[in-house]
Amino acid sequence: MELQYFCEPETSSEVFAHWRAERLRWWKWLLRNNGETHLRLVDHPKEALAHYSSACTDIEFLYPWGWGELEGVAHRGDFDLRAHGKALDVNMAAQRREGTDRTVPHTIEPAAGLNRGVLAVLLDAYSEETKTSPSSSAEELRILLRLHPRLAPIKAGVFPLRASDEKATALAHDLAQRLRDLDYPSRVDLSGSIGKRYARQDELGTPFCITIDPQTSEDSKVTLRHRDSTQQERVHVDDVVPLIHSYISSEDQHSIL
Repeated sequence: MELQYFCEPETSSEVFAHWRAERLRWWKWLLRNNGETHLRLVDHPKEALAHYSSACTDIEFLYPWGWGELEGVAHRGDFDLRAHGKALDVNMAAQRREGTDRTVPHTIEPAAGLNRGVLAVLLDAYSEETKTSPSSSAEELRILLRLHPRLAPIKAGVFPLRASDEKATALAHDLAQRLRDLDYPSRVDLSGSIGKRYARQDELGTPFCITIDPQTSEDSKVTLRHRDSTQQERVHVDDVVPLIHSYISSEDQHSIL
């Protein structure tokens, strides 16, 4: 996955520094669990640069087997456009933003590997926690994917506490559909204990779970559980979908530029 950003020759070094820093910031935003410690910038020495390149930096991720390239950011000068122009017999000079003179832009090229990026996301999200069972005092292993909410394939699991409760089940399907209407895939789960249902969604990386219990019919409130912290809050049934939307939106305040 690559893009080529064209800029004026005089500002190309500044633009390269911007993209170098911005791409690292984006990966840290995406790899939210270990990005601060598992990402680094590695500048290519001058003797290793391509003949047309004045700078190149790799963004590396700490995989289980060691550091490896995740993305490269290269300052390619005007080589690409001049080569295209020569092959096509076309003048690739462009008019400057200010003034009337023309120049061949320089190219800054961030290029990321898709497969290695997906692997980094999964490795960053995978987590194992040991907790003590309140019923038996035995230690239990909790496995979860701490995926960024935007990457989670399922945004919410909706659980009627009693599968035989027709009103609760109907409400669960209604809440799930309201979430889907916001493009948040959601799943209604009716089988197993509430603990097993939570565990299933944790392993899928589902960031939120909504439980409808007998008290819901009395106070019109449901329990909203957060995957990473396991904290729970009682929320009015009319507010739970907007609240999940606000949580996901607050995690999404980032521009690639």
